[in-house]
Amino acid sequence: MKYFICLLFLCLGCVGGSRRSQKVDKNVSFAFIFGSCFTNDTVSLFVNDNLLVDKLTIQSDTVLGLAGLEIIQRLDSNSILILYNRTEFFQPPITLKPDFDLKISKGQETYHFKIALKSGRLILVDGCQGKVMIRQSKKKLWFE
Repeated sequence: MKYFICLLFLCLGCVGGSRRSQKVDKNVSFAFIFGSCFTNDTVSLFVNDNLLVDKLTIQSDTVLGLAGLEIIQRLDSNSILILYNRTEFFQPPITLKPDFDLKISKGQETYHFKIALKSGRLILVDGCQGKVMIRQSKKKLWFE
């Protein structure tokens, strides 16, 4: 019986380990994660007219649905971390109010959003349905 229980926990651990989580902790000021439906699209991202990403080409993974672009600013950091195709870049931090303007360009199209951080500090960006859409989350996200 002990052998069976150990085997069960081992299998559950392997299944749980195959997931990729994006966790938003209390120290994150904001995080942008580019997800599904990008196919060799060129994107730029502005927060309150501050250019954070300029004309990067992204491709969504067909299995995970992630596009290989994340932008994270932590409260306790003196920089913005940009992860682009597993390469890290750093930029000076920006000061944000609880509500701010977000502008995302995809190809020749530009999309404007009003972001309220009380709705969630993690902002998931996807390019489905022929346009850029965002979703905000306060909780941990799992990508399978």
